[in-house]
Amino acid sequence: MHDYGSELRYSVCVALALLLGWLIRRKELARLGYTKHPRHGIVGFGSLLGAVLGSKLGLIFFVPPAAMLDAAFWWSFDGKTVIGALIGGYLGGELTKKLV
Repeated sequence: MHDYGSELRYSVCVALALLLGWLIRRKELARLGYTKHPRHGIVGFGSLLGAVLGSKLGLIFFVPPAAMLDAAFWWSFDGKTVIGALIGGYLGGELTKKLV
């Protein structure tokens, strides 16, 4: 039986860190007076989505295929590779810029 308690606590901490980072970014943009381009949010979302997918795809080589069929594998914040996230985020951002 797998204990999801520690994974849940880690996931909550990651979600809170993302929220805090987003709030700090909003304050800094307002403080510095940057104007927002209408498509910045779309490109940012594409980069984030690419990073999330890239981080999980790096585990394909290390996780048995049966574990990937479990929805908890894809929705949990743990079990990621940093290099996969960097590559996926870059590619997701570049692809999104080409599409918009």
